Amino acid sequence: AHTRRLAAGDLDERLGWSRNDELGDLARGFDRMAGELAEGRAVAMRAEKDAAWREMARQVAHEIKNPLTPISLSIGLLRRARDEGSPEAESILARTLDMIERQVAAMREIARDFHSFAGQHRDPEPVDVGALLDEVLELSAAWAQDEAVEVVREGSGGVVLADPGELRRALLNLVSNALEASEGGGRLVARCTVEGEASGSQVVVELIDSGKGLDPEQEAHLFEPYFTTRSSGTGLGLAIVRRVVEDLGGHVSLRNREDARGAVARLALPLHAAGEHR
Repeated sequence: AHTRRLAAGDLDERLGWSRNDELGDLARGFDRMAGELAEGRAVAMRAEKDAAWREMARQVAHEIKNPLTPISLSIGLLRRARDEGSPEAESILARTLDMIERQVAAMREIARDFHSFAGQHRDPEPVDVGALLDEVLELSAAWAQDEAVEVVREGSGGVVLADPGELRRALLNLVSNALEASEGGGRLVARCTVEGEASGSQVVVELIDSGKGLDPEQEAHLFEPYFTTRSSGTGLGLAIVRRVVEDLGGHVSLRNREDARGAVARLALPLHAAGEHR
């Protein structure tokens, strides 16, 4: 029974056998082994946490450095133009201020991504997922028009318990990925339905695009932190989506279509019954 507990991971259990015979030697050997395993596990956990913090610090430093570099160079150019009395100083000032404003907005987005990934939740409230999806599609309408992507909205949706801001960002990330994959035209079906019966019902959002589809080698890593197929960004977008959805008791997937070219993003959350509290 003791070896079974050890095998299950209970390394704090001890036999405490006091007899000086073969069974006593065996029991004391097991206790020493359990202690060494527990100590090794604690060291490994500390090392894993340290490595995670180092990686997070490295990533933050890298992401912040990118917008800071053009700011620093532009300020140097502006100072030189002012000191030399250049007639272009005013136009350089205007360009510099515009650039700084855009880079500060980029840094704010980076900070928001890392904050979201850290998992700071507000109290959940009833959210109409269909209405939220309509809002996200409206925000993305100009992009879809520029890319010549026809957006087809289906289903009336349902209500879930969630932080509306977090869920909006999750949906916006999935819609943005679908539009980016549909670059050059195509069709995006945005469907929101209720599936299941009684207590097992779920609100399901499906985003079905006709884009280039997923690379099989990349598909297995899409929801991992810092993994991205884009040339910019923190690589936290889909990791944040997964954390938000799973923290709400749901699940999310992104896979290639079986019936045609393109991909399907599927997000499912428990349906909120009237008067129910989490």
